[in-house]
Amino acid sequence: MLEVSQSAVTAWESARALPDSPELVWTLEAALDLRPGALSRLLGYLPLAAEGDRTPPTVQEAVASDQLLDSRARDVLLAVYAALSRSREPEGF
Repeated sequence: MLEVSQSAVTAWESARALPDSPELVWTLEAALDLRPGALSRLLGYLPLAAEGDRTPPTVQEAVASDQLLDSRARDVLLAVYAALSRSREPEGF
């Protein structure tokens, strides 16, 4: 149904690789009878139709779901994001 190799699926299951296109993720969601966005949101893709919700994941959600980061890398990335966000706030905010 997905037209991918068994080794590709095995790599996804073991977190050595991710599906390489949003379309493939959306097809996978449908094949597994998941609600639109169940996987694509975690992988940083927007679903084609998620019951009207077309908002991207937050930075925190994206960092938390990135399997390539360990807990220290997540903490550092979120701290940098927080510092950058504070520097962009209007004065007196």
